Parts: sequence; C-alpha cells; structure tokens
Amino acid sequence: MDSKKFSEKQIRAGGTTGVELVSIEYKDKDYVLKTYSENKASQTGDLPIAELFSSDGKLPNFKFRWDHNKSVIDIDMFPKEGRDNKEGIDIINLWKKEKGGYKGHHPELIDREIGEYSVLIEIPWRKIFKGIIMVGILIDLNFQDNLSMSEYVNVKIQ
Repeated sequence: MDSKKFSEKQIRAGGTTGVELVSIEYKDKDYVLKTYSENKASQTGDLPIAELFSSDGKLPNFKFRWDHNKSVIDIDMFPKEGRDNKEGIDIINLWKKEKGGYKGHHPELIDREIGEYSVLIEIPWRKIFKGIIMVGILIDLNFQDNLSMSEYVNVKIQ
C-alpha cells in the first residue's frame, strides 16, 4: 500500500503487541522463528508479526504480516531462487493460491477476540512449521475533521 493511501485510512493497524507462540507442534530444524511484539507499522502499512528464517541457502524464508484489507494474518514466502523456479513456474502464485503442495499463505483464524491463528506451512517437498500464534493488533484512529468549541460569556459592567 502506498504511504498516502495508508495515512488516509481512518482506522488502521498501527502495531503489534503481545505476539506469542501458544504452541509449536512442529518446526523444521533448519528454521529459526522470530516474533515481533511491540512493532510499529511502516508508513506504507507494512506490519511484520513474525518471520521464519532458513539456515539452508536453498529453502525459502517466510514473513508473517498483517493484511489491512482483510484484517487477518497473511504469510508471504520468499524463495531463494526468485519468483520462478528452474522450470519457469511462478511459485509465488502457487504459494498464494495454496496449490502444488504449497500451504500456509492464509493461516486459520481460531479466535478473533484474542487473535489466535493456526499456522501450517508446507512446501512440496517439506513440512516447515505447524503451531498456534496469538497476535495483538494496536489500532490507530485517524481523525482529520476539525473540532471547534465555543462558549458565550455575558459580561455586564456597571
């Protein structure tokens, strides 16, 4: 989202609070998970929640972020070899559509009230992560209307 469009939103996610892993059923040994509590949204609205970093140069990284349009978490995949694999297939598109053995772009919202999501991340040849994450989102309210107040005082001089 561009910065002008984000700054003009009246209600927007301004940051994260209390990001915590409720449970980890599985995490691939070649990955490190980093969470971002108390994170602020960028001027363009980018709001990272967590990231899975691979120590293997051939495996993709994953970024958990806030989707402002749907008000839920999305997970983006960043493959090491780029958008297209060596066969010329757009693997980012497969990831977003969760096809061809790719799963995890849209975690399942378990409880909206406490911000709990079930996350399952898989690529065709490997299971990466399965667990539950809880995310608190700080809401920014943007008021651009003017507010004026006046009071009438009657003074009588004698």
